[in-house]
Amino acid sequence: MTRYFTVNIPKEDSDIISCFRSKVIRNIVSFVINNDLCTFNEIVDHIGKAPSTISWHIKKLRGAGILRMIHGNDRLLYSITDKTIVNRILIEYQETFCRPSY
Repeated sequence: MTRYFTVNIPKEDSDIISCFRSKVIRNIVSFVINNDLCTFNEIVDHIGKAPSTISWHIKKLRGAGILRMIHGNDRLLYSITDKTIVNRILIEYQETFCRPSY
């Protein structure tokens, strides 16, 4: 899928904005921001989607460098890689997330 951004939006921002067009991804990111070092099951329970759906979105977030996985004692924990950047983008570009994509 091709997305077009104005030239004044840095590439790093446009990559993250592209991910955030998905409401499920925004919900995952918001949950992890507010519940740092959460488990996969906590994310699934909160979002209310199938585990396979959450897994697919988490893989996309990890690939974009937004979400990181940390090995805990006996489980995997999830955290936002850079909360400052993610929060800034969520606030600064929030109106673009609800626009229809063409």
